[in-house]
Amino acid sequence: MVATNKNPKNAGRKKGSLNKDTITKIEIMEAVELSGLSPLDFCLGIMRQDKKIVGKENFITLEAQLIAARIVMPYIHQKLPQKITVKVEGLADRLNRAKERIIDE
Repeated sequence: MVATNKNPKNAGRKKGSLNKDTITKIEIMEAVELSGLSPLDFCLGIMRQDKKIVGKENFITLEAQLIAARIVMPYIHQKLPQKITVKVEGLADRLNRAKERIIDE
């Protein structure tokens, strides 16, 4: 028996072609550039369904709003510190010295 190639050379995605996610990202980047806003302001506009950014006829899905919120969140709300350590040793002495400096001034 002769082995045959099940996948011809011209099968599958053409070299250099873009997938749907890449096309969507390019469209979003072009929309940001055309709007003249910063990417942060653009995402905030999508999240809030701002008519200037979205357009009067267009409607943003809840999924798109949540994605925009997830992108914007680290820039708006800082993470809280996970662990705070306070040296208790010598705290009374440091407080007394600080109090004396304040009184001396």
